[in-house]
Amino acid sequence: MRVLVATFAEVPSLGFESEAATEAAKALEAWCEVELFTPMVDATAHLEAFYGGRLHRVTFPQGEGVESAAAAFRRGLERQVESAAWDAVHVFSPVEGRLLADRLPPDVPLVYQPQPIPSLLARLGNPGKEWLAKLAADEAVLVGRASAILLHEASDASALRYRRRLPPHVVLAEPVDLDLYHWEQLVPGTAPVVLVLDPGLDEVSLGALDEALRAIPGAVVWRLELATAALHVEPPPSPAVALGPWFSGAADHAVPLRLAARAALNAADVVVAAQPGALEGAGVATSCRRWGILQAAACRRPLVVADSTGFPIPAGLAEHVFPFPAKDWAAMAGLVRSVLFHPAKAIQIAERARRQIELRHSAADFRRRLRAIYAGLLGDEPGLPRPAPVRLEGPP
Repeated sequence: MRVLVATFAEVPSLGFESEAATEAAKALEAWCEVELFTPMVDATAHLEAFYGGRLHRVTFPQGEGVESAAAAFRRGLERQVESAAWDAVHVFSPVEGRLLADRLPPDVPLVYQPQPIPSLLARLGNPGKEWLAKLAADEAVLVGRASAILLHEASDASALRYRRRLPPHVVLAEPVDLDLYHWEQLVPGTAPVVLVLDPGLDEVSLGALDEALRAIPGAVVWRLELATAALHVEPPPSPAVALGPWFSGAADHAVPLRLAARAALNAADVVVAAQPGALEGAGVATSCRRWGILQAAACRRPLVVADSTGFPIPAGLAEHVFPFPAKDWAAMAGLVRSVLFHPAKAIQIAERARRQIELRHSAADFRRRLRAIYAGLLGDEPGLPRPAPVRLEGPP
């Protein structure tokens, strides 16, 4: 069988957009031939365990707007769709989904796994109401053509409406690949490290947060900017300098951004999950913030989390983190100080958070359920899985 996985909503950020494409490819490649069609993303950025399926990457025109970028992507995908017969297709946004809905034979299953539209706009800029209206119309056609719709437990507002009006659909927890969390501390250091997960803080909040954390004796502060996958560290001799080439792409060997982020998480003594400074771009901020919180919990890092109505703590973790009122930086600093200087309780709570990830967010369970969905659509049981891929074990 041949399956085409096409995603226009892929952005070089640390969020569930890349996670969703990765896990879909991993789920299917064990028993069928997968081809992934995506813009902007290097193969090493998210396919660290790809079995050899083909990756087609479209480079967007420099300096062009979202309409030109979408047109370039559609032209490339159109050629790909017409070049071969497909047994099924898997899409993540109306940009690629509408084209496939119009061109695929009616008996070819189309699976729609919607991702937050603001995430692609964060990369390409706001194209205006007219383009967004067309996107909504394209989505309506895609929804009508889809054989199945996969939602996540914390889909953005545009995806939540499907639950109220559209069968068939299935709701899955966001996948977290627990196989990648057996690394020891990769960046040794004597000073305690506070890693701030920044989903889009404004300048005022950044200044206040930095001032509060600098008052903690001996602490070294790192900031992982989730929307752009950038790590901001203290000047040398910070132990984080070894991670810099991983994020910039200057390392001797390519390191996927997701794994670089996990290395930074493993090197931290406590992780602070802030809230975005504004509602603008809330879709990408919510996705990235949830991604960071779940990854930190999987890494067994004590979590100090801003709790606000607009950006709630992921279900199942509220009792296993240290919450503070949004933008109350003094309360945040007090919790960080308590975790650093009284770690026994923090470690116990972090272990319980890890168990919640194992119970609710196992990527292995996500892949199993996705394969079962495809087996039902294709009327064919999956074959024997191929041997497990070689995992990237960290720097030599």
